[in-house]
Amino acid sequence: MMMEFIYTDPNGIEQGPLLNCSLDLEIGTYDKAKNDFEITVSTDSWDRKLTYDSKFYCVGTEFGGIVKSIEIDTEAEEVKIGAYAQENC
Repeated sequence: MMMEFIYTDPNGIEQGPLLNCSLDLEIGTYDKAKNDFEITVSTDSWDRKLTYDSKFYCVGTEFGGIVKSIEIDTEAEEVKIGAYAQENC
């Protein structure tokens, strides 16, 4: 099943779907899951509007999160965006 995730700028204004990236999202009970996420995108594909306090979510579900960390790896030419995952954000 393919899920489409939408992202916003830090002000909550929708910017469109997450494209050209990978997403690792773990949501579960707190004693059995990390409840975090990591979006990995190439530096060339990264939309800099996806930054601290941006949100991402899957329409019609409770899956998503708020960006709280950004790591840029210039050698690997990728950006890792992450934080704790949120339910009903």
